[in-house]
Amino acid sequence: MAMNYRGKPPGFDRAGLGVRSPLPARPAPAGKADLSVQQLLALAKAMLEDSFIGAWVKGEVANFKEAGSGHWYFSLKDADAEIKIAMFRNRNLYASVKPSNGMLLRVRGRVTIFEARGELQLVAEQLAEAGVGDQALDFEALKAKLSAEGLFANERKRELPKFPRYIALVSSPDAAAVQDFLVTLARRYPLAYVELWPSLVQGEQAPAQLCEALRAISEQQLADIVVLTRGGGAQQDLHAYNDEAVVRAVAGCSVPIISAVGHETDVTLSDFAADVRAATPTAAAELIGIDQRELQRTVHQLQQRLLRAVQNRIEPLQQRVDYAKRLLDARNPRNLVQGQHERLQRAHSALLRVAQSAANERRAKLVHLHLRVQARSPLQLLEQAQRTLERNRARLLPALQNRFETYRQRLARAASILQALSHERTLERGYAMVRDRQGRVLSEAQQTHAGQKLDLQFKDGTIQVTRDGASDGRSNE
Repeated sequence: MAMNYRGKPPGFDRAGLGVRSPLPARPAPAGKADLSVQQLLALAKAMLEDSFIGAWVKGEVANFKEAGSGHWYFSLKDADAEIKIAMFRNRNLYASVKPSNGMLLRVRGRVTIFEARGELQLVAEQLAEAGVGDQALDFEALKAKLSAEGLFANERKRELPKFPRYIALVSSPDAAAVQDFLVTLARRYPLAYVELWPSLVQGEQAPAQLCEALRAISEQQLADIVVLTRGGGAQQDLHAYNDEAVVRAVAGCSVPIISAVGHETDVTLSDFAADVRAATPTAAAELIGIDQRELQRTVHQLQQRLLRAVQNRIEPLQQRVDYAKRLLDARNPRNLVQGQHERLQRAHSALLRVAQSAANERRAKLVHLHLRVQARSPLQLLEQAQRTLERNRARLLPALQNRFETYRQRLARAASILQALSHERTLERGYAMVRDRQGRVLSEAQQTHAGQKLDLQFKDGTIQVTRDGASDGRSNE
């Protein structure tokens, strides 16, 4: 990043740059009171703004955001440093280029300090495109390289198991994404066991820890699904998931992987290498397994099918028994038939026991699933929300009453003022209002002419006169 300095370091040529001559340093006066933080920042801000005039800075755009007010906020960075940029709406309306992450940009503006946070920033006045940033170029180069090797090919993508029992969650234990994932998974598919494999998700040590976690999970061969996740952040915060070693570890993992890194608009190379990409951690949880309500319906349908199958199996056997019994009764070989009949009865009883046992087992599983669903019932959350609603309602009514009383008093004052300024009050003080026969109010004598008939309105009525004082009568309208 190119920066202008207030002083002149050795070998630094200030020619052509908007930098004033350095001011002599002022030591703190002895015996004076300490400066407050605000005073210190105000002094530093004044010195910076006085020293850096029209500085041009070159760097790569990161963390671009357009506020609802129309202002632009982003960062300029190079390999060694980063500075925050603010370009207000009255300036960016005339900008020749709109910044985007990864763009190499030249920015001209004034260096200042945002006192509320004590941050150095550049308030931009002009922008000029300077190409594509190194990080964006590195991202595209690595993406092309790994794609050429087939790491992103669709044919190597694996389907997720329908009923996973063990889920390996690779993330930071402190990440909010972990809680979002677990809450959604517990609501939809509470049958799986989730184990958190802790790892840093940003910083220099993050790629090595992510690779180690994926290697250990792959060697363990216990997990059915791996979920690689973290919350959103700046592009620089997601850099670990663009690391070549991490991307290769994702592609080489023996277990199907869901990549749920950042927000919906964030894209990393790990997303391309994973078997499935989820827009958010919550979306990742919704991709796993089958919703417990759908699973419950499936179990019920299977139970009904099993009962029908058992019944269909028993009825033909019963018919065969009845047919054989009728034949034996017709021939009356009771002594020969008795043993066969007893064996048939035992077989029939055994078959019924097997069928009943299978039905009981399915029923027990259904009851177990039902109890687990009840244990995670949203009724408690609903009751808590109801209590919160009641509390808010109790606070809202007094607030509305106070607001209504305030507006009522303001209206009464306005009505009183309006009444005091009305023309009726003016007439009560002895004034009269002059109108011509067309009803227009006359405020100047030059608006009348000799012989013109006029109406004079007093407090208690109106009289008709003719200019020069002649009266035409009196009206009590």
